[in-house]
Parts: sequence; structure tokens; C-alpha cells
Amino acid sequence: MKKRSDSGRYIAVEGCIGAGKSTVAHLLADRMNGELIVEAPHGNPFLERFYNGVTQAALPSQLYFLLHRTQLAERIKKDDLFPTTRISDFLLERDRVYAECTLAPDELQVYDMVREAVAIDPPAPDLVLFLQTPVRTLLKRIANRGIPMERRISSEYLELLNEAMARFILDYDEAPVLIVNTEAIDLVNNDAHIELLLNEMEQARSGRTYFDPSGLVV
Repeated sequence: MKKRSDSGRYIAVEGCIGAGKSTVAHLLADRMNGELIVEAPHGNPFLERFYNGVTQAALPSQLYFLLHRTQLAERIKKDDLFPTTRISDFLLERDRVYAECTLAPDELQVYDMVREAVAIDPPAPDLVLFLQTPVRTLLKRIANRGIPMERRISSEYLELLNEAMARFILDYDEAPVLIVNTEAIDLVNNDAHIELLLNEMEQARSGRTYFDPSGLVV
């Protein structure tokens, strides 16, 4: 398996729950000899209660994610001093998108107060890789990974998040964005597909690019 080096780049992988962000981030870090910086969502002590429908858990769960992602973003900023390729499975700005979909209006006000108090200037990636995935596929992938607390995630909630993330990425202008149709590509089991993606990433240096591998992959 051929390794690539793209020293000094920071690449953020984004998408909805179940899109495969962490999996793709791990694959890219391995192929690009990069440093992996990923979330640990199941370390959130409030998340299971939120998925089980306990509405009082929504705000503490979202605040936990905000502070956790802020710590990771600070780590990325510090690492920016060194010529190391960094791969993350999140953008800090995404946290506000999830908060809007999850919190009641009064809770969102509290969230914004904390967010303002934290006052971090998130590092801008050199490239954002957005995994575009329909809800039916998200549900299938969530079921296949078999995490018990995620079984209660509804298709309605995923639809809300997926649409919000699509709007977010279309408005995002802090870095080049490569939007990947994940329906026709198998990055886990097909090495040729990884090479296709890496080639697209090398060319995506500005603006917004769409990569639909339909018809290209075998």
C-alpha cells in the first residue's frame, strides 16, 4: 500500500452522524502519514440519556461536545507550529449547527453564552472533506456499527441534521471544500477508491468541488 506525504496540511473530515467521518479520517491519516485528531463522542456522559429521549440531557450533552471540540481545536492550533499533516473528524463550527437542531430556544441562548465565553478562534483547514450521505444510508451504517445507544436515533432527527449540515457546508467559506458522494465509493475495502479520493484531494485547492465517483469506480 503506497503511502503519501502532504506535509503541513490540515484536513477536516465532515458529515452527518453515520457518514463515516472517523473511519475516513483514520484511513487518510494512515495513507498520508498524518496525525489523527478525532472526537470521542461516546465519552459524553449525557449522550445516552439524550438519545433515550431525556430532553434535560440535551443542553449538558451539547455543552460537553462544545468544550471537548474546543480542546481538540486548541491542540490543532498548537500543532500548526510544526510541519505535520493533521487529519480531524470535525470542524468546531459544526457544533453550532447541531446545537440549533437539538436545543430549545432558551437552551440555545445558554449555549451561545458559553460559546462566546470560550471565545476560541478555530483553525482554518487547508481542505474540508464533506461526506455527502443520504439518510437511508446513514441509518444503515448506524445499525451496522451496533452501538446500543445509537439505536434510538430517529430518521427524522437524522433528516434534520443532514439538511442542516448540507446548508452549513454550502455556506462555509473558510477553506476549500471537497463534497464526496459516498454512495458509490468503498474507502474501507477498495484501495483503488482511496487513490481516487486522494487524487481529488490534491486537486481541490480552492472553492467548492463535487466528487461523484459514479462510473469511475470498479
